[in-house]
Amino acid sequence: MAQPDRHTTHAVEIVKTPTSAGDVNVTSSGFRSPLAAIVFGNRTLVDDVFTTHLGMGIGFTDLTDNLCAAISAKTSANPSECDAGNYNTRVCTRLEVGTSTKQIGCQYDSLTTDGIVLDYVEAQEAYPDIHHALLLKNGIAQAKVVEKVAPGSGASTVTVGFKPDIIIVLGAGQTAAETGSTDAMLAMGFYHREDGTYFSCACFDQEAVNPSNCNSRSTASAIMANLNSSGTHETVTFGTFTDTTFDMTIGAGSATENLMFLCLKLQSSYRAAVGSFDTPTATGKKNIITGLNHQPDIAMFIGMGNTALDSGQALMSPSFSVAELINQQASIACSHVDAASGGGRAQNIQSTNYCLVGIEKTEVYLYRASLVAFESDGKVVVDFDKAPATAVKVGYLTIGKKNRLAMPSRNVTQRKTTAKQIVNSAGVPKAVADYEIGGRKFYQPDNSDAKHR
Repeated sequence: MAQPDRHTTHAVEIVKTPTSAGDVNVTSSGFRSPLAAIVFGNRTLVDDVFTTHLGMGIGFTDLTDNLCAAISAKTSANPSECDAGNYNTRVCTRLEVGTSTKQIGCQYDSLTTDGIVLDYVEAQEAYPDIHHALLLKNGIAQAKVVEKVAPGSGASTVTVGFKPDIIIVLGAGQTAAETGSTDAMLAMGFYHREDGTYFSCACFDQEAVNPSNCNSRSTASAIMANLNSSGTHETVTFGTFTDTTFDMTIGAGSATENLMFLCLKLQSSYRAAVGSFDTPTATGKKNIITGLNHQPDIAMFIGMGNTALDSGQALMSPSFSVAELINQQASIACSHVDAASGGGRAQNIQSTNYCLVGIEKTEVYLYRASLVAFESDGKVVVDFDKAPATAVKVGYLTIGKKNRLAMPSRNVTQRKTTAKQIVNSAGVPKAVADYEIGGRKFYQPDNSDAKHR
């Protein structure tokens, strides 16, 4: 299949963090300018190599404002050392192990030819990282990042400036912007307004316990706002959308967390989907998503290693992955297992060879898969070379141009006729098959040199 022009797609680019503070250009030849970017990374510098000390950062920018969430956990700490923070001055950051201090952090600086400039305010000479930048453009009409503290009870209004079709959510268990604290809590979520669908997950790693206490949970009915040491969770839902605002309403618990949103409005010819699938328990090529009303240009995946929805597990295994139309892909994953459930070090892995990665325990993959294709009939096909013994829940968000209307197969009057309006290159009227539904006629030329006069 012919590859699309670079400027008509999205881009997934690798960013090697600098060894001293300064600007880094993130570009893709021929891409032109994005409307927003998601930047993510962990404590790794080489593809597909495990590293110790859990560290994960994810954030987004609308080319004006920045928001990000980050967590860390120290290997072999007894008692445990875990931290988290959310920041409105960075688009991605890595926390120093044992503190919520920003160790490697960048903010959006400016547009440049075929991409953006990231300003690394904090940098590490001895231990640089790999960050990944997803530059969003294709099908996106408007983008805005917004942060809002959940109301504790009832509903509160979030002002965006347009009616979003998609909301991507991050949280780090903080009650105010630009704060950090002990206990590593990370929440991630997707919401699609048209279908009213959610997928969200959260994890928690407790500070100062001997030796560790980890929890995680996934749901398809709300956005996870928080999770705590006992597995108690808090959620929010979205509704009452206007042309400029939407309401955030408390579901479970009494969340007062500062939540961060990337709100996207799609162009009229584009569609999206949010849902979840079960990983297979055997390797090989699999249709992980089917029946979409669009061929995806981009897919994003999140998970916590959970084997069931709405049921907590003593595992902290957050992952965030992306894949785009011309087969660029990137994944980050971390894990820390509750000592009472078998132990295991805090660890990380990142890859540009796989669009799905989940890990557990000590250097053990839960699953790993590379992108095969985004099919025109609404399938996403991947190839698993690692699969779990028990299926794992993974959430997805896809965006793409809506499928063309297929010719109907039922309740249709079909006949051969001469279409006076359609002629071949010699000017001779052509025989076509026309379909009539409710008085409307659909003309289909019988070869490629037909033209309208």
